[in-house]
Amino acid sequence: AANWESKITTGYGDASGVELQLKYAYKKVQFKLNGTWSRSYRQFDDINNGEPYPDRYDRRWSSSFTSQVDAGPRWSYGISWLYGTGIAITLAESKFYNPGSFFPEIGINYSERNGFRLPPYHRLDMNVNYVLADKPAFKHSLTLSLYNVYNRVNPFYITLVQDPVSQEFEFRQFSLFRFFPSLSYKFTIR
Repeated sequence: AANWESKITTGYGDASGVELQLKYAYKKVQFKLNGTWSRSYRQFDDINNGEPYPDRYDRRWSSSFTSQVDAGPRWSYGISWLYGTGIAITLAESKFYNPGSFFPEIGINYSERNGFRLPPYHRLDMNVNYVLADKPAFKHSLTLSLYNVYNRVNPFYITLVQDPVSQEFEFRQFSLFRFFPSLSYKFTIR
């Protein structure tokens, strides 16, 4: 903890973008379309040879479409589709063998800072809501939600791993939450 100031660096960041939203509602149908274009760069003298690089969360394009339909006093349906370009990541580009140390080791050369992008992220979610009772004193309902309906394997991150048998290196993608149904109960006291 002593002399911590010498272990950090300061730099410059720049972020800009534009966001548009279109809403439409007619009787019991609602639509919403969102679109965002943005960019976010960082620059530090001690990182990436002083060259600007895209921030970890530099997502150039993001959009969503949502719709809600009230099909009567008890039923409602919803759909939501999300899309985002891949976020910036730093990947290993090559490996080298260092036989000169007491225990030989393999070193890794990395790309420029955040020089690669993950594949785009997209998913479709759906829900159905049924109101069991809507009284002056309380309301309760059931909701069936379907997350990632078409079971897309969206990348969370990619890393370089070494196969323990062949000793070969390969990139491996890690993902979270494929298709995931859920049922929820909501009780509200007024």
